[in-house]
Amino acid sequence: MQQAQSALLTVRGQLKKHQRVVQLLQQAPGWEADEHIFDDVNVEGLNKQYTFASGVVFEGDYVEGKKRGAGVMTFPDGGKYEGAFDDDCMQGEGVFNYPSGDVYSGAFHGNKKSGVGSYMFKQSQSQFIGEWEDGEFKRGEWILSDGTSWKGEFQGGKPSGDGVQTFEIGRASCRERV
Repeated sequence: MQQAQSALLTVRGQLKKHQRVVQLLQQAPGWEADEHIFDDVNVEGLNKQYTFASGVVFEGDYVEGKKRGAGVMTFPDGGKYEGAFDDDCMQGEGVFNYPSGDVYSGAFHGNKKSGVGSYMFKQSQSQFIGEWEDGEFKRGEWILSDGTSWKGEFQGGKPSGDGVQTFEIGRASCRERV
């Protein structure tokens, strides 16, 4: 059994190429397959579809076994990312639709919101528009459904430090530096 496990680990990441070998190894007496062992498969080509053991589905291009170029990644919870990939990560411009109905549209780096983008909150109909770093909204404007807005710095998703708050009153707006 230990030999079978060792041999399977040797071909890890080569499922497509060694599919028959893997099937034989899994039939070895006492072998129980780990469902996550094939998450790093070596898929190659344009416009491919692959379903990971976690239930995540990727449709797009694989170059040197990594997601690269335009693609769509659908998650088991209903979330969906459509956009650019590089080095197996959401990287560049894209749109992420969350299961809650929230939508982020903008730049990604290393699978995180990073750069200029906007996030629309479905429930409150408010949105963040501005700059993101390492997945967090850092500076820009928070616009509420009634037209009220806050423009400035943010920390932990909340206004932080100096900024300008604008209130809609009829057709006029009042700006207050805070």
